[in-house]
Amino acid sequence: MTSITTSVVQTLTSPPLNLCQLLPAGYDIADQGTMDRPDTLGLGPASFSVGVAAFGIAWNFTTIAPGMGRRLGYIEQYEDRLLQLVVEHRFGDGTVVVTQVHEAFTPYGFVFFNVLYPLRVGYSIFPGCLTGLYWILVG
Repeated sequence: MTSITTSVVQTLTSPPLNLCQLLPAGYDIADQGTMDRPDTLGLGPASFSVGVAAFGIAWNFTTIAPGMGRRLGYIEQYEDRLLQLVVEHRFGDGTVVVTQVHEAFTPYGFVFFNVLYPLRVGYSIFPGCLTGLYWILVG
């Protein structure tokens, strides 16, 4: 029974990629900031405000700063971090906490949220770089 429950929870929090689609959150994003994607369909729990109605976030860099140290390998990687993503949630008493930090050294990729319905996602992009960010949705 435990394996069935675990499998169902894993599918709900990290759906199969062939069921996912990307919705642009922004193009040519630089510097740092925060983003949200409010739950306009009312799918989240009614007891709290959902800041991000998505399963995760993907990125695709369009500009890499000149002089970035590139590592040789099967995939393109850089010595310096290109992107930092910080996922924040809010407890019922209003306290905001960081629940996930992801550091990307590749110019493209994605991450599923460890806990659904974040309050917001913070990002920090290496100076001189530009990226597109995309919400991961099922549909």
